[in-house]
Amino acid sequence: MVERIYTLSKNGQRRLAFEADGWQEVMKATNYFEIEGYGIQWISNGKTTTVTGDGQILFATPTTDLKKVIVVFPYTSKYYPPPGNAVVYTSEGDIYERLFVPELISKLGRDRTEFMTELNKYDVYFLSVAMRKVKHHLSICIDIGFLIDWMESRLYSPEENTFGNCVDSGRI
Repeated sequence: MVERIYTLSKNGQRRLAFEADGWQEVMKATNYFEIEGYGIQWISNGKTTTVTGDGQILFATPTTDLKKVIVVFPYTSKYYPPPGNAVVYTSEGDIYERLFVPELISKLGRDRTEFMTELNKYDVYFLSVAMRKVKHHLSICIDIGFLIDWMESRLYSPEENTFGNCVDSGRI
């Protein structure tokens, strides 16, 4: 189980961003929780895992059962380039699954797919990930960017490794 998550600054300083004890109380007071930093570090069963992003900002969130951590790498990542720039890690730090952008389902996304090209890797990419309340339920939402200026936010089930409904879309 993920016990704590820290963000790392550009110079490597650590700041506590999440603590398992009492996190559900915190979520009762807010509708949105997102972790971002130049690196993400978490502790699980006494083991520390550190993930960095080529000197660029990463976005992360634990899963609601605290068994995994989802990290979105920048769309310019050389390690995890789009459309597969998100990784689900086990709480112990092993790669559980690399995520690839699913087919866009928002009206906005469907209307713009004709402008996307096979050659441009920046046409579609993961933008960020957050834990948020959707219809009074704690959910994982992954934002998908497309054509640089647009996004759609999709529900994601780490237990089933599936993307669900679109909960938001618009201009970035």
